[in-house]
Amino acid sequence: SSSMEEEEEKDEEGEEYHLELLKLMYAITHLSEIYLLQRPSSTSTSLLGGSDMDTPGSVTSDTVRYLRLHHMTSPYDDFQEEEENTSSKEDVIEEMLSSSQPEYYPNDLYWKLLRKLTLRGCLEDVWAIVSRHSACRRCVATMDKEEEGGGEYYDTIKQDRDAFAILHALLISAPLPGGRNDALDDCLGTIKQEEEEAEEMLMEGITTTSYKLWDQDVTNDDDVDDDGNKNTKVLPTTNRFNPHLASSLHKHWMDSVRNAVSSPPLSQLCKRIPRLYRDVLSIILGESTSLSASVVENADSWSEALASELLYQRPHLRPSDVHVRSARHMEQFGVLKRKSDDESSNSGGFEEIVLSVMKGNAGRVVEALHDLGGGSGAALPATMTALLCNLLTEANQIQPSISSTTESFNIQTELLLLASHSILSSFSTQNHSEVGVRLATRLLLPFAFPPTPSFSSKKDDSSFLRITHQLATILDTHMPNNDADTKHLLKLVTPLIV
Repeated sequence: SSSMEEEEEKDEEGEEYHLELLKLMYAITHLSEIYLLQRPSSTSTSLLGGSDMDTPGSVTSDTVRYLRLHHMTSPYDDFQEEEENTSSKEDVIEEMLSSSQPEYYPNDLYWKLLRKLTLRGCLEDVWAIVSRHSACRRCVATMDKEEEGGGEYYDTIKQDRDAFAILHALLISAPLPGGRNDALDDCLGTIKQEEEEAEEMLMEGITTTSYKLWDQDVTNDDDVDDDGNKNTKVLPTTNRFNPHLASSLHKHWMDSVRNAVSSPPLSQLCKRIPRLYRDVLSIILGESTSLSASVVENADSWSEALASELLYQRPHLRPSDVHVRSARHMEQFGVLKRKSDDESSNSGGFEEIVLSVMKGNAGRVVEALHDLGGGSGAALPATMTALLCNLLTEANQIQPSISSTTESFNIQTELLLLASHSILSSFSTQNHSEVGVRLATRLLLPFAFPPTPSFSSKKDDSSFLRITHQLATILDTHMPNNDADTKHLLKLVTPLIV
């Protein structure tokens, strides 16, 4: 019995380990899409001239979403850690927010949550939490009451009501890169059909959809369905990527925040509720003796510090400078150690990979994916590595062929062949060899025969021959189980033989 439990525990640990490796590969792939793979719709030129990779702010939105998704911990983790006897942290949050004075909840969880959400740029959630403050509730509760005769009490409530209205407009109108919530952080550039977002103007000159000006245009060119048929779809957008206008609106918004904080009634509210300023507004304003001191003081990790800087202080940062700021924050949080030659040495491997990708080192991406599981023989990691290598090759980010006096090595071909072997082996061990054959065939098919002269020129003939030979071997040794499987395979390979 004990041996079985030990085996189950080892299996669980193994699954968790491999899941963590896949998460790291996913993160590298996501970051590569931002810094190495150009957008099909808007990367050739920008509104300021030059390529997007030279345009200030062109990757800020995607970088913020990447940091929130892959590096920053959930703002609700503190509830789980500090309320060990509670089965659901959602219940703890609801209990806190439903209390008459959530701001006095034990362990400062109310204010910790506000600080975390502000660092992430989730200002819609920030307002939702602020609106549950007892002072804000009191303003709402007395809104319909006749206040004849006035008095100091009602004057204070009226002033607070005006202050919360100003704060609401500031938070809900914020034109932040990456948006005011993290709902779309996992989209990886794919099109998500959303309900039409209502556009409001709560502040002069800034609408609630102005944050979209930081986002690259979204298209889905040359989309391919399950049968290999192409269809072109373009998602209409009301806001086009416009870094100049986005920066201008962001500056206008920041100026409005500063003016509101220094003027009544918001300044009076912050005096009565000092933590509202400390845990929300001071983070937005980045107020301290220096920017670096401010973000380090407020943030718990380099990713929080970088995200906060990109959201509020430097949204217009050039893509070529992001790795410099990232390295600086990593050093401040002890992730990287400084070297005498002003370069950062690695004390944590994944952060070094992140910096390499931000610098545009595509070769390091393939190497990292291979080390994290792409060369392990597992189907999914091997396929991810091969496909990303192909995308980087097509984007001219890496040269697939390495020639010497004795031999020629094509990494793109080698990774594709390795992935096909991994797929066949993985599905065969699960008694689903027919699925493995279909997937391996679909993987190799685009490379087995040059569809166009321009595509053919990018690869040497020996690579096509090797892939075609592998594909022929797979099909030659496979016996379809039924007519449907046979028809599907024939449909896939028909273009090669007609």
